[in-house]
Parts: sequence; C-alpha cells; structure tokens
Amino acid sequence: MSEKDIREAVRRLGPRAQEALDRAPRVVIPPGALAATRSLTTRLPGAPSAYVTAPRPGLWVVTLNEFQPANKNLKAGGWRKWHRARKRDDAAVAGAAGLVPPAAVRRLVRFRVTTARPGPLPDPQNLVESLADSLVNAGLLVDDTARWCRVETPSVVRGAVTLTVVEIEDDPGGGP
Repeated sequence: MSEKDIREAVRRLGPRAQEALDRAPRVVIPPGALAATRSLTTRLPGAPSAYVTAPRPGLWVVTLNEFQPANKNLKAGGWRKWHRARKRDDAAVAGAAGLVPPAAVRRLVRFRVTTARPGPLPDPQNLVESLADSLVNAGLLVDDTARWCRVETPSVVRGAVTLTVVEIEDDPGGGP
C-alpha cells in the first residue's frame, strides 16, 4: 500500500483522520529492510514495505504490506511448514521493530488483517499466536502472557491488497 493509497483512504474517512495523519511523525522502511520474502520487493518495486507512525506518545501503528500472520491451522501440516511461516512472521515484524521502543511495561495490541487471498477468511483467533510470538521475539512485548500484554480480538476483512496493521500501545491501566 503506497503513501498515495493511505492518503486516499484517510481522505475518505474525513477531516479528523486527515489531521491525525498530518500530525503523526512518519518513518518509512525501504523495501530491502523488511526481507520477509523475495516476492515482496518484486510485487512492490520502489514502494515501502512497512510504515510506522506514532499518532501520540505511547502508541505506535505498524502497517506491514503484503503480510498476513501465519495461521495456527498450519500446525496440522507439520512442524516444518509452521516453523517456516513463523520465521517469515518474525522477519516481517523485526523489520519494523527498530522504529518502536522496546517494551518495558504492559502493552495493548490491536491488529487488523486485510486479505486479498481467495477462499474463506481465516479465523482471527488463529492468527494471534504467531503475531504475538513475533512481537515478543522482536522485543516489542516483554512476554505474551496476560501479565505483560493484552491482545484485543483481531479483525479480518477482505480487501484489494493484503496487509496487516498492528497498533501497539503502552497499557495505561496495566503493568506488572
């Protein structure tokens, strides 16, 4: 998803969303830095692989283009298939992790997956395990237990492109 596509989506949402986008500091990761898959840079030549914005202190929004977390149902296909998918997830999240401060307090995680893949939509709860583990491996969460993180029920929708938007927020009422 390009900067132009994001601006168009925000324009449709209204003036308040436009003001929030204009105020948010933006950091763009070049395509080679994400290194999730080889096909990522060939499908999106010159386009960023990930965006990280900080709309307000303590909140980071990470948008990963052409990325969908591994489905827990892959475990039934064998550990090798699951392990490869998890390594891909770890690489994708680690590419954007350098732009978000490491976790020291409990964090709230929300994520939305937009998929362009044919077939039925994946069960949202089946995507949580892989993404939470990748966030822990990248240092964005201390641990994926209830003491250190609260993951809200994710949403999965069908769209024109596949992307995952992860919101990481320091939990104001939380803490160990």
